[in-house]
Amino acid sequence: MAQYNFEGDYENVPEGQLKFIHQVIQEHGHGNSKIVFEPVGQAGDNYIASVKRILIEGESESLRLVAKLAPPIEFLRETMNTAVMFRNEHIMYTEVLPKFLQMQKEAGIPEEEQIKYPKCYGSSSEAPNEVIILEDLKPLGFTMLDRMEPLPSDCIYSILKSFAIFHSLSYVLRQREPGTFDRYKSTLSDTWLDMAQKEESKQYFIEIESNVLSVLEDPEQINIAGNKIMDSLNHMVNVSKEDMDNKFSVIVQGDCWTNNVMFRFEDEKLADTILIDYQISRTASPVSDLLYMILNCTDHETRKQHFIEWLDYYHEELEKSLSHYDLKVNSVYSRDRMDADLMRYGRLMFGLCAFLSNILIRSPEDAAKVQKLMQSEAIFEKPEEFGVANLDEVTKKRFKKRVSGYISTLCDFGLL
Repeated sequence: MAQYNFEGDYENVPEGQLKFIHQVIQEHGHGNSKIVFEPVGQAGDNYIASVKRILIEGESESLRLVAKLAPPIEFLRETMNTAVMFRNEHIMYTEVLPKFLQMQKEAGIPEEEQIKYPKCYGSSSEAPNEVIILEDLKPLGFTMLDRMEPLPSDCIYSILKSFAIFHSLSYVLRQREPGTFDRYKSTLSDTWLDMAQKEESKQYFIEIESNVLSVLEDPEQINIAGNKIMDSLNHMVNVSKEDMDNKFSVIVQGDCWTNNVMFRFEDEKLADTILIDYQISRTASPVSDLLYMILNCTDHETRKQHFIEWLDYYHEELEKSLSHYDLKVNSVYSRDRMDADLMRYGRLMFGLCAFLSNILIRSPEDAAKVQKLMQSEAIFEKPEEFGVANLDEVTKKRFKKRVSGYISTLCDFGLL
């Protein structure tokens, strides 16, 4: 592999991916530069892809990139629906996001109101060597916050505004270019729907339901949670199918938790926010993004105080963004319709977030064990190893706090 002039942490990167990375670097005029690969993050930060930072040191300029690499292990690819997820993100970075930005520029939207995403230097959806190469946001001052801690209030508001702008552009595109919107809708696959329809998923959810019931102590919460996680699988199928041809549906980001957002601060004040992962993008109700983010990025105590306030803010920002295109929010996506969608999504999100919490609350050491388990069929043969029974007490308490908080929040607002 010396022909690539690569150094550093690239030994386990398949030849097909290295070839594509080399090609992209050459196309950007850095073929003769020193190219160093470095690992990014730690276990628990990424489950679907391997991520490498690529440092390109030229004579006159340097370039910093991040490469998302599909796993080569066939069983893991099948389990994680890798081909579909990378294809989704490929479509988002090469078609949807550039189209949205073009629409804003043509409308004269101020730069500070335009959608932001990492520049894509190259993307290949050719299985099994999928690669997405993006600009590295770290040198621009962007950072990732602690996934174990609730996001601060200013970050939540910034994400909600980003969602409002992003979602509004689907409504604009549907009105102005219905054929283009329909093409995006048909090519973006609903990975949650795919998961819900797999027989193997039932094993995961049976184990998660058992875990939830084992950690809860409040009899009322135990009664509420009983069967609701398994029921959420069927509900997920029904809601997803309803939203496919729903005129209120938009293209959603789909996976907004703490590790999929980067923030830039100036003098400790939030200056900018960028969403960085679009592998689960699909067509769905806007509230799927809202509930997913709020439940996974905040705690119950904060939600109890600000939940309605956050939803009001999102809808106000949606109205502002639509107004640039002479669209009225009450005709496009009224608050009453939004409230009805929240009711539809409550049960679904409880089961989905309980499932995700089993992953998101793990320490790097525990996450590494899960990643190893995911690479073999033992994950199906012994689903209990995917559970929380063998976790340390600190992690169990974290899991309990999360799922108990989901129940309290969803019940308080009539969504469960």
